Amino acid sequence: MEVRYSGGAARVSGDLTGDLQGLIKKAEKAGQSLAKAARSRANILLVAQCTADGILCSSIVAEAILRKEGRFVVRSLDESSSDTFESLSKENFDIYVFCSTSYNTKDLDETFKAKWLSFQDNYASGPLHEQALNPWDFNFQGGGETTASGMAYLTAKSLDESLIGAAWMPVTACLSEGLDGSSRRLSGLGKMFVNDAIESHCLSLSEGLILYGAESKPLHLALASTTRPFIPILVGSRDGCLATLNSTGVRLKDDSIWRALKDFSKEEVEAMTNVLQPLLVTESSSLAVSSFFAGEIYVLPSEEKGSSLRDAREYADLLQACCCTRRLAEAVSICLGERGGMLADAERVLVKHRERLKTIAQRILKAEPEAVEGAVFVGDLDVDARFLRALVGAMAAVPKLYGKVVLLGSVPRDGKVAIHVKASLDADLLSIRIGEAMREAVNQVEAQGSGNVSGGWAVVEESKVQGFVKAFRKGLRGQDEGRSAG
Repeated sequence: MEVRYSGGAARVSGDLTGDLQGLIKKAEKAGQSLAKAARSRANILLVAQCTADGILCSSIVAEAILRKEGRFVVRSLDESSSDTFESLSKENFDIYVFCSTSYNTKDLDETFKAKWLSFQDNYASGPLHEQALNPWDFNFQGGGETTASGMAYLTAKSLDESLIGAAWMPVTACLSEGLDGSSRRLSGLGKMFVNDAIESHCLSLSEGLILYGAESKPLHLALASTTRPFIPILVGSRDGCLATLNSTGVRLKDDSIWRALKDFSKEEVEAMTNVLQPLLVTESSSLAVSSFFAGEIYVLPSEEKGSSLRDAREYADLLQACCCTRRLAEAVSICLGERGGMLADAERVLVKHRERLKTIAQRILKAEPEAVEGAVFVGDLDVDARFLRALVGAMAAVPKLYGKVVLLGSVPRDGKVAIHVKASLDADLLSIRIGEAMREAVNQVEAQGSGNVSGGWAVVEESKVQGFVKAFRKGLRGQDEGRSAG
């Protein structure tokens, strides 16, 4: 199948169900606005949600602006910062570009008039608007097959065909949000981005055992780097992973040289997968648990072998680690090609980030949280909202919690609680609608929040947290009953 852009064609998979031509047409209009602002040397502010998707979305837009010799400033903004949001309008930028934020289009219009663009993927973010590009408006599932970065990529490519070379960014963004799902492969619009990335030689694709960087790293290091699935006793533990793999009797070295995944036979790989089986115990998944380690491997061939950027899934983890430590500028710079000391520093941050995720995940699991109506809620976590989002992604990838939706809440701050939600790794992203359940719960307790197919967030008054969780669970139950009736 081929779909025409103004500057070329996109080869896409045959499983697209939305209006791709309509989406591309709207992306082209957004691209024209962005190009006009860049060429006129307008002062452009990129407002990024501080997530891997927000970083990649703003990086795509930044690259497009640079190609037109424009100028820009990138800034992060927490979703709940209404005061900061209001103050932005007083800074007199010529155009505000919101990257992976979920602000209501009506609020953006009232605050910024005609001086804004928005790339988003959240469900029901507001009425249709010419300046907002959202996959839901064209019957594509935001958070199921694409993220906001995909919307930015379609816009950027429409104004410069050579930006097909940035296709690895929406691919990495999709992986950062777990859109490869239980099949461990991207589909729909995500697959279209994969095809573009392969065509532009910025991505190589293969099938096999998904251990982050195993294509070029020693296997015990690759296993220690892997966070989907998230196995707390192995994440970040090089010695533990080495001992686990050594217990198989499989030879991990040729003389003094570590063997990479390609050097192992099918039988050896099977032996290593089998030893991981007891660590993947799950009561709910109908799939063989070993399948969560098998699927498509997305390698960025221009990156150095052994680097945390070589595997697109690990690249996403590095960006998320930068977000949690408020290194937005460094993360965007890395996406735009900065390496050297900046990358080395980010890789050290990633190591510490994994260790922190592991420590808190073990604490949560030790408390044995109970699932009610398919949802697990753990509250009073003493972490900020940025880390909470990364943590809920890790917990949703813990095998013990497969088949559930995970909700994590922070300790109250100024009388309010931040809550982040994520569907488990084995969720069917074609049937779950977290955004719908989130909208119902937020409306019921008069809170702030948003969501898409696979995840969401809310900021809730402390006294209303239990009411929010109850309403969210009721919304999920209603979806289950609707599917059963259908």
